[in-house]
Amino acid sequence: MMRTQTSSSRKAPRPGARLPARLLGRVWRSQRGAAALEFVLIVPLMLLVLLGFTELYLYMRTLSNMERVAFTLADSIGQMQQVITATRPPTTISARCGRQRACSRRPARSRRAAAW
Repeated sequence: MMRTQTSSSRKAPRPGARLPARLLGRVWRSQRGAAALEFVLIVPLMLLVLLGFTELYLYMRTLSNMERVAFTLADSIGQMQQVITATRPPTTISARCGRQRACSRRPARSRRAAAW
């Protein structure tokens, strides 16, 4: 004769004894929210890579523009017939207001400069 267990003959589990293990196992096997979790983990990394490439592009474009400007400036200076000197225009003191201003006529050349 076989004994069948009834619900009253079972031992009641201790409260909370296997609950964390069951819950953890159920959560581990569950597929709910997997897409959301992957989205949360992957999207920030993708945005970081995208912004990195954008910054790299902007840096390379700026570097190219600066090289082009330097080449154009050097080419223009190389083709000039006369060299630009870095001297200030002669100044005179105005008799009317006492302030310095640029002289409108060319200064007289000295004898030493004329001999050269």
